[in-house]
Amino acid sequence: MTLTATTATYDLVDGAHVTGLAIADGTEGYLIFQRSEESDPDDWGIYFEFSDQSNSGYNQIRKCRINRQMVEVDLAETVAGVSYIKVNLAVDDKPFIKFAAGMREVFRGQQEKLEIIA
Repeated sequence: MTLTATTATYDLVDGAHVTGLAIADGTEGYLIFQRSEESDPDDWGIYFEFSDQSNSGYNQIRKCRINRQMVEVDLAETVAGVSYIKVNLAVDDKPFIKFAAGMREVFRGQQEKLEIIA
């Protein structure tokens, strides 16, 4: 599956690191990556969701590769018939840098699953 995002975000919301990509195809599609703060004893790992809460779960990501042009997500198992998502990025530098920083927080302790190419 290949998509294009026009918005990239990162925020700390109620004790959780939340990064997101908004898809620009008119479907209100999105990808969310989320993780509790390091101090949270109830951290369940990386939460991933795309376009609907029914397409979500914890620790579903095998590998995530990020560069200035795209984000690629290899899922550990098929979710809603999808095992690979490529998102072309049509975002400005500042939101991209913030998104990449947030992804480092989300993938803390699981750095082998995240590859950021500058």
